[in-house]
Amino acid sequence: MKNYSMDDVTVVVIGRNEATNLPRCFDSIQKLTRRIVFVDSNSSDRSVEVAREYGVPVIVVLDSNFYSASLGRMVGATKCETPLIQFLDGDMELAPEWMPTAAQFMNDNPKAAVVHGFKREFKDPNNLAAFTIKADQRDWRSDYLQGAYLIRRDVYQASGGLDPRFPGEEERDLYVRIHDLGHEVWYIHHLMSSHYDFKDRGWRYLFVSDVAGTVSIPLIKSLMNGKLLAYLYVYRRLVPVLVADVVSLIALLSFSLSGLIVAGSVQVIALIYAKMIKRPGYYIIWKSALINVHRTIRMMNRNIRFSERVVAPSSHL
Repeated sequence: MKNYSMDDVTVVVIGRNEATNLPRCFDSIQKLTRRIVFVDSNSSDRSVEVAREYGVPVIVVLDSNFYSASLGRMVGATKCETPLIQFLDGDMELAPEWMPTAAQFMNDNPKAAVVHGFKREFKDPNNLAAFTIKADQRDWRSDYLQGAYLIRRDVYQASGGLDPRFPGEEERDLYVRIHDLGHEVWYIHHLMSSHYDFKDRGWRYLFVSDVAGTVSIPLIKSLMNGKLLAYLYVYRRLVPVLVADVVSLIALLSFSLSGLIVAGSVQVIALIYAKMIKRPGYYIIWKSALINVHRTIRMMNRNIRFSERVVAPSSHL
């Protein structure tokens, strides 16, 4: 049985132009550990200066032809030497009991390689008393992985790490490879962080963007790399909607009234299913992917070039 403690965790914080949020983030981490790696995606604000003011021991500045959260986390992970890595965004505040609770869960569950919890979501910078919580109600081997989580470094490395081509869906892509290695990803019903997400993304983010085209990539990669069974486990709640959309498309291509009726009926069933499992967004995700298939192809062929500049190296991590 493992016996992880806070001495075994390095927190990798990523951000771009998050200078106003970073004090809150660093304050919350430093109540538990000084082991922090901050990866800055070439910010134009005071992000790097704020990290220096907080004495962050490792600060890495990226210069790239394409920036993504997965690129930042990928680079940050290479600077860690501890057995565990906690990924966190610069606009998040770490809950004080999260890392000890998550580490203890790993101690008690040796097959658990990744643990994540729920977040409080703040959307209005002028009203920090208002927030929402999207959470499951029990500990379970989840069908998703979010951007912030505690992970074993050896498993992260063995899985091949995060794919920097992804501007979204990169976590489930990593989950597929971790599951293929025989490890488990767990959601535990515990507050992990507060997310001060004040970015206004709008409808284009969901329907006409690279993010909308990312959901197809893990399927393509799994088929190419022989990881279909692992994919089906991770995407077990999304696959029924994919099947419904494929059946509907085939029915519509018959250009007949019966085909229209079949497609409509299947879509009603899919919508009911998505609401029953409390994942309404699953109903639209494959439809968005179909609309953005040209973006999927472009992302699969994307060549990431980047350089890194370590501003404040330290050997104690």
